[in-house]
Amino acid sequence: MSSAFSNCMVKDHAQLNRLSFQIAQRQKREQACEKLMQQLESKTKTSQALYQKRKQALTAIEYPPQLPVSGQRDKLV
Repeated sequence: MSSAFSNCMVKDHAQLNRLSFQIAQRQKREQACEKLMQQLESKTKTSQALYQKRKQALTAIEYPPQLPVSGQRDKLV
């Protein structure tokens, strides 16, 4: 199930997996699970939105050519 939530915040994975498991158990027993499904969908969307927001906020690391390390970047990596 972890791959299903790969575009979600890591901190939310346990809760999302738990909800998913509870839904599966209820479906097995033929019990109502609409409320849990709505909850899972809502939490997933919220987590994905935050994940995308943070991902877009990441800045690219640049190495100015005047730094001595820049010439040795490939060796250091």
